[in-house]
Order: sequence, then structure tokens, then C-alpha cells
Amino acid sequence: MQLSWVMAPVIGGLIGLITNSLAIKMLFRPHRAIYIGKLHIPFTPGLIPKEKERIANAIGEVISKYLLDDVTIKKAICDEKIKEKASRYIHHLVERMKQVTISLKEFADQKNFANQLDHVKTNMRNSVCEYVIKSVTEGDVIDDLIDSAIISVQNEMNPLMAKIAKNPLEAAKPQIVDNTKEIIRTRGQHMMEDYIDRKYDDFMDKKICDLAYLIEEREEEIVAIVWDKYISFIERKSQSLIRELNLQQIVEEKINGYDVNQLEQIILSISKKELNALVWLGGLLGMLMGFVNLLF
Repeated sequence: MQLSWVMAPVIGGLIGLITNSLAIKMLFRPHRAIYIGKLHIPFTPGLIPKEKERIANAIGEVISKYLLDDVTIKKAICDEKIKEKASRYIHHLVERMKQVTISLKEFADQKNFANQLDHVKTNMRNSVCEYVIKSVTEGDVIDDLIDSAIISVQNEMNPLMAKIAKNPLEAAKPQIVDNTKEIIRTRGQHMMEDYIDRKYDDFMDKKICDLAYLIEEREEEIVAIVWDKYISFIERKSQSLIRELNLQQIVEEKINGYDVNQLEQIILSISKKELNALVWLGGLLGMLMGFVNLLF
């Protein structure tokens, strides 16, 4: 009688240990379906190999919707720590620039991107000139300037002359506006291009070290401007960028790309402690059931 009081809980505990341990093993093994002839052996492959694609889809959905949603990612990439790193990087860059005594043009030639810079400058120059000319000639800017000029001329005249000149000036206004717009269309492009080219050449002739000291004087302001532009970009583009990134698909493809052995090792490395606890919990419950069985 006394031996049964010991053996029943021990046997129950062993059964609990073995069954839970076997159940955990069956999550992963066997890795492939087993057949005897055409007969499929039940519970092969293991649950995780069998449901690998569905598990990958579920994990990808959970990560993309709840763990790494657009709000979480946006918060992470707009954190103040990122701003501090950007500030340190700009400061470090300025310190390095102070040691460079060559001009921007010489630097661009050394690094073989002078032609690319000229191409960018030409495209920007043409776009700016086209935009300015179109805005000026198609808007009310010229009309307002001519009105202001006529009023100024009349104010400089004595009252009698101003009264006499009022109607002729008003009559001549449409022609003056048209002539001014035509001059801007025919000569404005060349004048602006020449101005932009001269300013660009002056800028490229500056030494990098001199520019570094100018930047240093406004470093905090530059950091603030860069950060504001960065935040503005993230606010406008984060949702579309995250949607195009498609985290769910990336996670699914990554998990499906693992073979079953790799997947088993990953899961065990994460939850080995908890799985072992389940095995020992099975043993404990088995012991309790063995002891309870003696009471009835």
C-alpha cells in the first residue's frame, strides 16, 4: 500500500513529462510527411512544418499591423536621438571641412562629379528661369508694377501736369505692359541664366574651409532647418513608404525562406525556457493526477 502511494505519483509524473516532451517534439518533427505505401501516417509532418506558410503569414500580419505599424515606425525615425545624431554628424562634417583648403570646383574635379554638378545646375537653372518668366508674364506682377510706376510718375509731377498726363498714361498702360512682358520673354531667360551661372561659378570658387566657418556660425540654425525638412518629409511620405516597403511580405518571405531545422532552432532559442517549463509542469500535473487517483 505504501509503495503504491509512491509509485502512482512517480509514474504519473513520468507520463506527464514524457507526453509533454513528446508533444513539443511533435510541433517540429517529423519535418516531412511519412507514407507507408500510399498510406499517410497521421501527424506527419509536425505542426509547424505543416503550417509553415500560414504561420509565416500570421507572424507577418501581426508584426506589420501591431508591432511595426506606421505610427510606431514614424515615432522611431523621428525620435530626438536621431536629431542628436544628425547634429553630431553635421558638426563632425564641418570640423573635417575646416581641414580642406581646396575650392569646391577642385574638390568636384578630384572626385569626378563636376560634370554631374554642372548638369544639375543647368537643369535647375532652366527650371527656375522658366518658372519665373511664366509667373511674371502670366500673372499680375507686371500690371501691378506698371500701376505703381504710373502713380509714382504722377506724384512727381505738379498737379496740372499730372492731370494732363493721367489719360495718356492710362491709355498707354496696356502697350507698356505688353512690351515689358515681351522684353522679359525674349531677354529674361538669357539675363537670368547669366546671373545664375556667375553666382554658381563664384560659389564653386570658394574654399571648402571658408564655407565650413560660415556654416559653423549658423550650425544650430542649419540643424533645425534640416530636421524640420526631415520631419516634413516623413509626415508626407511615411505611410506610402511603409506601404511600399510591405513589411508583412518581407517577414513572410524571410520565414518561408528558412528550412525547418533553422526555424526550429530560432523558436527554441526564443522559447526554450518556457517550453521546458511546460514539460516540467506536465510532470507535476501527472504526479498530482497519480496522487488524486489513489484517493478514489
